[in-house]
Amino acid sequence: MAEEFIYRRPHPRLTLITEEGDHWEIEVPVMFWDRAGYAQDEIKPGDELTVLTWPHRTGRPDGAMSGFTKDGVFHSVHDRIGQAFANEAADRIDAGEELDSVLADMPEPGNGDGRARRQQE
Repeated sequence: MAEEFIYRRPHPRLTLITEEGDHWEIEVPVMFWDRAGYAQDEIKPGDELTVLTWPHRTGRPDGAMSGFTKDGVFHSVHDRIGQAFANEAADRIDAGEELDSVLADMPEPGNGDGRARRQQE
């Protein structure tokens, strides 16, 4: 259930409470949210949601939003703006490919083909 949704720049933040009582902090880049055409108050406290995220790599309860289901309807945040490469990467990881291998195939930002590679720390 949505506890709070704060629309702000650069990242709107959703605080979500799971059925188990865990609190998740989920962000989405404001440009993705705006380009997808969602209202600033699309998510309200008390909304029952299922959220599709890319979880934090450390396992802590936060992540980046890919989309959400509300009232039985899936609302994509990334697909609506052409994030096909993220979907491709997710499919490869789901199929068991190692993250480093997937990232190695993603060109560096700024090479003109629209792909962006996640920075490793």
